[in-house]
Formats: sequence, C-alpha cells, structure tokens
Amino acid sequence: MRRTTTAEHQSFGVYILIIVVLSWIGITATFGLGRAVHSTDHTKIKSPTRPLFVHAPSPVYRAEAGLLPDATSADSGEPSPTIRTIQVFPHYVYLTEGGVIVREIALDAPLLTLPQIVTAVGDQGWIRNEAGVVTLTAGLLLEPQTTVTIEHPVSKVVLEVTDGVFLGVTEAHLTIRGVEIQASDDQVPSAGETGDSARPYVVAYQSARLDIEDSQIRFLGRDWNCSYGVSWVKGSTGTVIGSTFERNFMGGFTNEAQNLIFQRNTFRDNALFGLGPHGSTTGLVVENNVAEGNGAHGIIVSGGVNDAVVRGNTVRNNAVDGIVVYGQSNHNLIEHNLVAGNAGDGIVVTDSVGSRLIGNTVLGNWVGIHAYRGSAQTLVERNALRHNTIAGWGLSLDGNTIDSSGHGWRPAVVALIWASIIVLGAVLCWYTRACRSRLVPHCRHDQPMWPQKAGVA
Repeated sequence: MRRTTTAEHQSFGVYILIIVVLSWIGITATFGLGRAVHSTDHTKIKSPTRPLFVHAPSPVYRAEAGLLPDATSADSGEPSPTIRTIQVFPHYVYLTEGGVIVREIALDAPLLTLPQIVTAVGDQGWIRNEAGVVTLTAGLLLEPQTTVTIEHPVSKVVLEVTDGVFLGVTEAHLTIRGVEIQASDDQVPSAGETGDSARPYVVAYQSARLDIEDSQIRFLGRDWNCSYGVSWVKGSTGTVIGSTFERNFMGGFTNEAQNLIFQRNTFRDNALFGLGPHGSTTGLVVENNVAEGNGAHGIIVSGGVNDAVVRGNTVRNNAVDGIVVYGQSNHNLIEHNLVAGNAGDGIVVTDSVGSRLIGNTVLGNWVGIHAYRGSAQTLVERNALRHNTIAGWGLSLDGNTIDSSGHGWRPAVVALIWASIIVLGAVLCWYTRACRSRLVPHCRHDQPMWPQKAGVA
C-alpha cells in the first residue's frame, strides 16, 4: 500500500480550507443578499393627506336653509339666493331661493317619476327634459313620504356644476334604474383636495331609501360633509345592484346607514375610495363587486362598522390598500375575495377585534395580510397568499397557503451567488493542483509561491 506523502496531506488540507472559506462566503452572501427582507412601510406609497375635517350642517338642512355649500357649523353665513331647491312633497312642490319659498305648486296626486316633476315645475330654468336627458340646475330634494323612480324613458340625469345642485332624499324613497347620473363636467377633485363647492352629489338622508340598479354614476362629489359622490347617511338604506361608480370623489359612502346591500357593482377610478362604509353602519353586505384603480383604498370599512360581510369581491390595482377594516370595526367577515396588485397591502385590519379573514386569494400586494394596533382575535384561515412582497405581518399565517411571498428568498440572486462560488472553487482547486503538479511553471516545491524581498533566504 502506497503511503500518503506530506505534500498530498498538504494538498488535501488546502482543498478543505478552500471549501470551508467559500462555503462561509456563500452562506453569508445568501443570507445577506438572497433574502427578500422588507419593511412593512412602502416608501413609494403616499396615502392621500385629506383636509382637516370641518363640522358642517347636513347637506339637506344646508339646502333647505339656502346656505352656501361651504357653510360650517361654526360659521354658516347668510342664506344666498343663488341656492335654489325643488322640494317635492306628496301633495305639493316648493321652489326656494335662499331658503325662501318663491313658488308653491299644488298637486292632484303624488309625483312618481322624474318627467312628472319636470312637467309640474314647468320652468326650464330649474329643470328640463330634452329627449330623455334631464338636466338639473337647482337642487332636487325628495321630502318625507315621497316615492319617485327614475328610469326609462329617462336615460340620463345631468347635475349642473353650480352651487346648491344635488339630488337628495330625506325620509323618502328614490329608485334609480338603468340611468346615467353625472355632473355636467368631469373636474372631480383629486384626493387631498377639498374641491370646488359647486360639485354636485347624491345623498340619502334621515331614514331614506335609495335603490340603484344597472346605472352609471360619474363625476360627482368632493371632500366635504356627505358630498362625496353617492352617500347613505343617518339611518338610510337601500340595495345597489349591477351599477358602475366611476371617476367620482368616492364611489360610495355610508355613515350610520342600515341594512345596505351592494352586489355586482363596479367602483372604478374614483379619486379616494371605491366604497367607504363608515360610522356605525350596520347590516352591511358587500358581495361580488369590483373595486379597481381607485386613488386610495378599494374598500374601507371603518369607524364602528360591525358584523359586515365583504364576500366574493375583486379588489385590485388600487393606489394604496385593497380591503381595510379600521377604527373599532369589529366582528366583520372578509371571505372569498380576490385582492390583487394593490400598491399597498392586500387586506389590513387595525384597531378592530374579531375579524374573520377566510378563503381569500391575496396576490401581488406589498403585505398580503397586515394586522396591527389592537386587532385581537383576528381569525386568518384558508387564505392563499401568492407573490406578495411580504406574506403577512402582525399575525400567524398557520393554516394558510403561502407561495413566493414574504421574507423569503430571491431565487435568481441565490442561484447567482452559488454559481459564482462553484466556479471560484473550481478555479482555486485547479490552480492548487496545478501548482502541486508543477503544471504552472513558476510554482515549484523548492521555490516560494510568492516573490520575496531581495536578500531574504
């Protein structure tokens, strides 16, 4: 048996040293460069900074009193004759200017349609109908116990961009079916701006019912008290089905509403939120809708909205977060939604307890599911989180499917690191063997591998 020479022992030791050093370099580089470690704060996302909230009279009271749209609770100002309303009651119609009745119209029977209202008023300076396109140049307010339907032969309702023009319902019932409702221009303010006081809007107020079906709502609203686009407030209710809310300030807004149902609607390209149920709204169902391309969140449930159902919606490509549950909104069910491609987080729960996030597909967001600040008892199960920068934050994701998400690896970077290590290791091993085998001319066992200073043995 041939004995191993000292030179061979030295060569073996050199190979082991090369392997150990390169392995250490590879592991360090892998953990330092190959992991996708990110902050939950996305520096490229800038949530809109809204103007400070200003307490103001309700839009209905403001119109009835003839106050300008910028009137506040602290400074309501004087009534202005430029603020005009058509107030429809079951047995009469009032035309007002600056809160003063300038004309009273007695009715033989309640008015049930918009063309009937146009005929009763009989003055194109207030409201007119041109081949099914009805234009409002004054506020139209349906007063208690009134029931009106806007449908064919009306195809479109245009709200003039003029101070005091809006469509309001108070303790009454309005149905909008198969009709376009829009402002006379498209100059909706951007998120972060209050906007022109003349921007028109639609509001259901004080236990009213507003139903919308197969209609298109565009270019309405600004960032002012219940003037956001289409709003249900103060005990109002309704069913909204198969309609499109686009390029408004907000698509839909609720505050203290009851038993509202949103099904199969599209909330698209609105300046702030797609759909924003707020302020102790109860009995809410948001089902099978699309919320996309909005300037902040797709759907935000906030301010004490409890026991809501948000199910089967597609919430995608919004400028901040997809679905948000916020501000002591407790025991809400968020299930079977597709939440994809939002610039911020997919689903966010904050300051809210008992949320149930079940069976959602959360795809390509910054943080897939994010819970923080007092969001105890959040149930997260059977969700699929794919290709999010961070899979989840602030909660356990056991029982969920995670694919290419989270603080995981960057496969291309890891592959490059180890390919480089292998190549470098092969070169070093070849060079070492070549030296030992005298294949490299200047490497001889009787000469030092590196040049030495003159005069040094």
